[in-house]
Amino acid sequence: MAAIILGKNLLSEDELIEYAFSNDNSSDLNLGQLRTLAGEAAMLSSLMLIRIMKADRIYIPTRPSITGQPPNH
Repeated sequence: MAAIILGKNLLSEDELIEYAFSNDNSSDLNLGQLRTLAGEAAMLSSLMLIRIMKADRIYIPTRPSITGQPPNH
């Protein structure tokens, strides 16, 4: 499996500050709350990437074998 940096922030500090003061921040979250949410999102995206990579490694073909025998693994 390729090396993965877990929890890499998806948004920069400047982007979080810009969002905190924008009209898009309809929940009126403060910068600390936004940092927490960004950290959680980074960790979840890393975990999803790991799951996808693991699922790709254990892919089971759905086509029946030509010989009628199950594939040897």
